[in-house]
Amino acid sequence: MESRLSTGAGGAGGPAGEPDRLGAREMLLQFIVIPLVLAGLCSATFLGVNWMTARDKSPEDFAQDLRSPDRRTRWVAAHEVARRNLKDPFLVPVLIELLGERSLDAELPWSPIDALKPSGQERSEIRWFAAQALGRQNDPRAVAPLREALSDADAGLRTHAALALGELSAREAAGDLARVLLSDGDAGVRKAAAAALGAAGGEGAREPLKKALADADIQVRWNAALPLARFADEAAVPVIAEMLDRARVAALQVPAAGGALRSVSEGEIQRILAAAILAADRLAPAHFAKAIQALESDPDLAVQTLAKKVRVERFKVLSKPVN
Repeated sequence: MESRLSTGAGGAGGPAGEPDRLGAREMLLQFIVIPLVLAGLCSATFLGVNWMTARDKSPEDFAQDLRSPDRRTRWVAAHEVARRNLKDPFLVPVLIELLGERSLDAELPWSPIDALKPSGQERSEIRWFAAQALGRQNDPRAVAPLREALSDADAGLRTHAALALGELSAREAAGDLARVLLSDGDAGVRKAAAAALGAAGGEGAREPLKKALADADIQVRWNAALPLARFADEAAVPVIAEMLDRARVAALQVPAAGGALRSVSEGEIQRILAAAILAADRLAPAHFAKAIQALESDPDLAVQTLAKKVRVERFKVLSKPVN
């Protein structure tokens, strides 16, 4: 009876209910907000100390950290080697070891460093960083393990391995990249394989890239069309025409963290339109002239400037309204 009267005396918003609401807020602050803030501060301190000390490290020091029994020490070292584009033959064997160390995919107990990282990413990122770093080493020893990584169960690693092979211009990997481009179940991996095949595959890349023009994913089609344009292959013309359409590009949805989708940023739109303009410049079919002339009124100044330069120098079209 006392409990019922105490709750009802103040009603839903009366004085009797106020202490309960204050208690709930205090509990929320004490048990959720404050621990999260402390975890964030600990994480920032951990990362800051590691990254500050990494500034003066030699390749030998990084190699030692990359072999550390502590996975988070390896994460910081791998991140720094990739971020700095650090190139040293001494690092290559260690990076190859990391690339093939599937035990890194196992879950570890939570640490304050995890509070600053997107959920589910830390366990694979070390191998991703290793693939990125190997792609920048200009070392032939990196090619075979990167080719093997194209068959890994982790789609993120397959993506970074493909891009790394493109950076290495690994012509011997063209067959593997073509297989991934035409058969991998992940669109992001196929997109990376298209770009890498265009960079590394030479003339032998044409046929698989042409087949990829029919891919269900628009970004795969775009990344297959761009290298074909470098070959002056007119099979790319319809896809390049799509890429010259700002409205179509702006409507694109791309993967975001957590498996969601997001709209492309203005910077991404600029890069896509610029790549399409340069591709049209290489192909130079007459029907691109109006599309490029229309981009002279694009909201982005860099796109305007590039479109005008290509139109004047390549198409020789007088400035007039687009019909």
